[in-house]
Amino acid sequence: VPKITNLYHNLSCVIEKPANKGYNLNMDKEFIIKPKEEKTVTFTVRIDKEIQEKFDELANKSGYSRNYLINRALKFALENLKFEK
Repeated sequence: VPKITNLYHNLSCVIEKPANKGYNLNMDKEFIIKPKEEKTVTFTVRIDKEIQEKFDELANKSGYSRNYLINRALKFALENLKFEK
């Protein structure tokens, strides 16, 4: 349980943070919290085990997460996709 002085210090830090972080504490003692904007979604896909293993290997070698690498690969594919009739 924080001491009163620590609690006051923590609130002071919140006051100094910019409003674009989703919250604002104004001089009228209102603590305003704005809804978080979701920029990602979670969904399930089935992929070949070989592809999953390659992404795991790339993640281990690069230090990036498998999720990050898959997102980059999907974005690249969408940006470079061409349909032929």
